[in-house]
Amino acid sequence: MSDTSLINGIVLDKEVVHSGMPKRIEKAKIALLDASLEIEKTEYDAKLNIETPDQIEAFLSKKKKCLKTWRKK
Repeated sequence: MSDTSLINGIVLDKEVVHSGMPKRIEKAKIALLDASLEIEKTEYDAKLNIETPDQIEAFLSKKKKCLKTWRKK
């Protein structure tokens, strides 16, 4: 804590993604995040050909199982 200092302002190393974004904001509220602000893209494209209700049920079951596994990480 003794090595901490308050700096009047902040610099984000990000490009402006839209021309309508403001260049300066006064009295902004600040959030401290311990996570990336980048949107993760999918690693691959997939196409599903589902032809029967059983295939839909199997797909949804597998999807639910994968999401539960991913959330535990």
